[in-house]
Amino acid sequence: MEIKGHTLATRSRRQGLSLVEMLIVVTIIGFVASLGVATFAGRYREVAEKARLKTTARNMVMIYNTGRAMGADVLVPDDLTATLHRVVDGFAITDGVASGRTMALPHVSDQDIVSAQEFIDFQGGEMVFLGGP
Repeated sequence: MEIKGHTLATRSRRQGLSLVEMLIVVTIIGFVASLGVATFAGRYREVAEKARLKTTARNMVMIYNTGRAMGADVLVPDDLTATLHRVVDGFAITDGVASGRTMALPHVSDQDIVSAQEFIDFQGGEMVFLGGP
């Protein structure tokens, strides 16, 4: 094609993409992919944290109920947080074959105790896990 004495290369003569065009396309694809990975990783962290808190809550309920069944005085009336602190810090078994032994759930932070309460309730005098199977 010729315009006022100049010849312009038309796209129909070239085959494929230039190196610069190819680099731009690869950069855009990489950027879009990184956004997807970041979103997925954030969601995965949320799910993993919730699963960890559910496991912590389930363990607290199991230790509480086992301790109560063995005669330990674990319950702090009308205070779930204090009761869970007692479970985590440990308590002595007073009756049965485990008499004199201590049950505890070490390595649980205060923040985990507060957060895990979302999955714990008292029903009929027993502590129950509300997090599903």
